[in-house]
Amino acid sequence: MPAAIGPLSSALVAELQRGERPEPPRTQGVDVAAVRTRLTPEQAASALDWAYRTRFGEAPRRETLAILTAQWAHETGRGEAMFNYNFGGIKGRGPSGMSVVQRTREGFGADERVVSDRFRAYATAEEGALDYLTLLDTRYGEALDAARSGDPAGFVRGLKARGYFTGHEGRYTASVTALAREMAGLELGTGSAPLPTLDARALFAQAPSGDPFSESSARPPAPYVDPLSMIDALARSALQIAGNGRDRDPA
Repeated sequence: MPAAIGPLSSALVAELQRGERPEPPRTQGVDVAAVRTRLTPEQAASALDWAYRTRFGEAPRRETLAILTAQWAHETGRGEAMFNYNFGGIKGRGPSGMSVVQRTREGFGADERVVSDRFRAYATAEEGALDYLTLLDTRYGEALDAARSGDPAGFVRGLKARGYFTGHEGRYTASVTALAREMAGLELGTGSAPLPTLDARALFAQAPSGDPFSESSARPPAPYVDPLSMIDALARSALQIAGNGRDRDPA
């Protein structure tokens, strides 16, 4: 078992063990600041390992964890372009109602364009990882089955079939396959240092220049109170998925 990722884990696991799926108090939809939340592959894998055990009640196979971490690396530029703990570029609002508006590329080749879109935002890595795994489980079963079989090409094929991404399938497959091979050689799921929790002051502040905040806005987890009682709400709402869309964009 990997070390606990943060202070919310025990509360979430306790509710899951009791078989509870409470309807959490939700914040009204709110756009927050874009906060760069860099993670190492080991940290991302630790969060995904915890989320997989929490969601499915068993440990992921090493090959499965490598594929999931590979997609995270592809979607976030190896963690350098990860914002608000969104593990897979998931659009819409997070389980607690938070989102961030950012520019993104859609399509490829002559059809590629830059658009502004709304992406889910989370206060912790574990909440983001759990939402990502829940999305795969509820909407991308074929892709998740392929990941469980250690098949990165089948994983990407399942994502594309259900509209997860609009880019070139061959390039996406080549990237995830190469990254999965790389991630399989790391000590994944063994992170020992607690991951940071985003400070509400960073989330609800506005950058004077309009540029994203850096990871310096994040801090090690510690008890605090913010205007939205965010931590209590997020801990429970991580068990829910907002929206009913057929792909990663619930709108």
